[in-house]
Formats: sequence, structure tokens, C-alpha cells
Amino acid sequence: MQYERSAPFPDAAIGCEQGNPSAFAAWQMDMQKIDCGAWLKSKIGNRPLHWYPNPGNAGDHLIAVATDLLFRAHGIDARVISDPASFNSDGKIVCYGGGGNFVPSYHKARDFVLRHHKTADRLIVLPHTVSGNEDVLGQLGPNTTIVCRELVSASHCQKHASGAELLLADDLALELDFGSLLTGGIEPSFWGAPRTFLYLRRRFRQFCRATHGEDRLDVWRGDRERHPMRISDEQNDISRLFALRKGPQPFNQRRISAYFFLEAIKRFSSVHTDRLHVAITAALLGKEVRLYSNSYFKNRAVYELSLTHFPKFAFVDISHAVAPSLWDGRNGPTDHANRLVNSAT
Repeated sequence: MQYERSAPFPDAAIGCEQGNPSAFAAWQMDMQKIDCGAWLKSKIGNRPLHWYPNPGNAGDHLIAVATDLLFRAHGIDARVISDPASFNSDGKIVCYGGGGNFVPSYHKARDFVLRHHKTADRLIVLPHTVSGNEDVLGQLGPNTTIVCRELVSASHCQKHASGAELLLADDLALELDFGSLLTGGIEPSFWGAPRTFLYLRRRFRQFCRATHGEDRLDVWRGDRERHPMRISDEQNDISRLFALRKGPQPFNQRRISAYFFLEAIKRFSSVHTDRLHVAITAALLGKEVRLYSNSYFKNRAVYELSLTHFPKFAFVDISHAVAPSLWDGRNGPTDHANRLVNSAT
């Protein structure tokens, strides 16, 4: 299907999208796509890696859990930073977790990079969406590595962070080992954070009652990243439903959040959503997935770099695929709109 771009792509990315894979290959020569775990191990050896997981919703906790499992699989001595504001990074290797925080709508990644890039021996930003923040990017030197998770961010960083090391990698949630999460993570986490487990289990049971008998899960966000054509409330937003309460977020709690997030998605055969990590999790579970546009390029760009190989996965830019009159602000595309989208993908 053809769709309208909400932000400019690098010329080579456009060429690839239009059926010219050699254009992507030529552009990618300027930025290496890496296996994050193997690259990190080769970069830091046996030195400790001080890591601040990107805070946020249950999708962010899923990334953090996947990252933790990746570190363990590669024998990386990762130590979680509990308070980045008071952490002394002098002479250390520090790492900001993967996600979508290094954009103008949020500030955690920006604040972390500003605070630590001059003092750390090496600062690494794991696979991230990056936009704006030109003033910060321009300050970064060769001791900083930014790993981009799609081509739009890569192009932006090439333009504005020329002093840093720039790499490309898939979103780290795609590294998730569900078996390790389910068999090795949840029981110890329950005993480590029983109140969080009971609180999120209660929410999970409420969700199960509310969606009982449904075969398709519709998850629509209602925050600043919702598509502008979605003018009403969120629906079944499990990224928020299983998010942790504000304040310190011990890692046991993140595992519990990721567990219930995963269990919620497992109950359905298909998923329609504008939440990137709902879509990624559903794809990894073998579900039929429709990922819709969010408010900027993130969903489309991650799809084009990392998700096109999933056989039952389609991306839909609703602003071009259907007329506004066919879009229900509360519940997503109407039945008629879905038929049009089905024929377009």
C-alpha cells in the first residue's frame, strides 16, 4: 500500500521503500547494523556496565527485561542505576536503556545524556528513536555511542551528532526470550515484590473480565503520541494498565509488569494497535498484527527496519488508508474502514 509520510526519510530509505533495496544497502554502509549483545561484550569486555533502564509504561518494562536477559546471555556485568541524578559516572561505562524517550515530548534520555556524557568514560544509548534535541546531540564526542533503532533517527543523528559513534540495531524487545521470562523471571520477582504482583494481577483479572470472549485485541493510546485523527479516549491500553506506579522501579517490579503485559496479549489471536510494543510482542507470539501510525514517524520507521519479515504483520497509516469519516475516535477503524484497510495491505 502507499501511505503519506509524516516526517522526511533519508533518500536511501525512500529508495528502499519504493522497491530499491540497493539504495538502502548503499546508505547503510555509513552506519553499521549491529547485534547489540555481541557488540556490547566486545566493546566493554569484563568491565561493569552501569545501566539506567528507560522508565515509562509496560512496553518500556518489556524492553528492560529483554535487555537484562540479553546482558545475562552475553556475560555482561550490568548494574542498574537507581537514581541517575545522584549517580557518579566518573570514569565508568554508563548506558541508557532502549526506547523512544530521546524525542522532544520527553526528557529522561535528554537529561541523562546531558548529565553524564562529559564525565563517563563511555556513554551508550541503546536502540532508540531520536528526534529534535539538536543542542544535546551537537555536544556529543567520540566517547558517546548512540544506537538508533530505525533509519529516520539514524539520518537525524548523522546530521546533528557527527562527533559521536552512531550505530543501527533492532529494537531490543525483539531479542526477548519468552521462555526465560516465564520460567526464570516471574516467581523470584513475585517474592521480591509481592505487593506489585498482587496489584497488577488484580488489574489483569479486571482486563480479562472486560475482554472475555473477544478474539481480537484492540489497543489504542490516548496520550500525546496518539494519531491526530484519534480524537477520543484510549481503549484497552495495556501499556498503561500494567505500568508501574510513579517512584522507584526495582527490577523485580519491571519483570512483573512485563509478565502481565505478555499474558494479556497471549489471550488473543489478532491485535490491532498503535502501541509499538504491543505489536512487537504480538508478532513474536505469532499473532496477526495491524500496527497503526502514532503521532510521528516512530511506528512506521521501526516497522520498515525490523518488522516486515513477520508474515502476519501489516503497517497501516490510517490518515492515507481511509477517509476521516471512517475513523472512530474511540474504537479505531470502523468495520467498513477495516474492510478497506484489509484490501489495501
